[in-house]
Amino acid sequence: MVMKRIALDGCFRCGGTGELGRRRPILDGATKTCSCVLRHIFRECFNRYLYCRDVRVECCVERIRSGGGYVAGFKTVEYMADFQNVGLRTLAESSVETSVFRFHFLFGADWKLCCRKLGMDRGEFFHAVYRVEDRLGWAFCNLKPYALWPVREYFTGQRMYLREMDLQHTSAHPTGTRRFFYATAA
Repeated sequence: MVMKRIALDGCFRCGGTGELGRRRPILDGATKTCSCVLRHIFRECFNRYLYCRDVRVECCVERIRSGGGYVAGFKTVEYMADFQNVGLRTLAESSVETSVFRFHFLFGADWKLCCRKLGMDRGEFFHAVYRVEDRLGWAFCNLKPYALWPVREYFTGQRMYLREMDLQHTSAHPTGTRRFFYATAA
């Protein structure tokens, strides 16, 4: 299972399984995705965003054959735009989290500058960072039709077979159920 591979071994909430409710059943016995998995997904996408930001755009033209013709696309630029837009749209209702996302992740400010600019102390800042990573990790892997995670699928242009896992997450969500996708070998 993909969650077990990316979950933290020393996570005290899930015990390295990636799912809450395995060690101690939650109310109805359902399992929920642990925040360590969602933060890992966000960090993987963010590292790719930083890589794309540093790569020269001229070298990143991909030609994709579609219906006999060729289509030119700048995958790195498209990925950076998707990362920024999804992040800002997902965090739109929370001004503190949006500000933390902009200053810390997009602009690259360190925690001291962010705390001074936002009028927060260190603990509040890092709690906001964890909330941002949690919410955007979920958003990046559930984006449709083309999710930002797994990153490999976004850049290869190949459609891999997706298997759907019905998982729930710890934070409140309007639908209550979230879909978690991962690639499997065909």
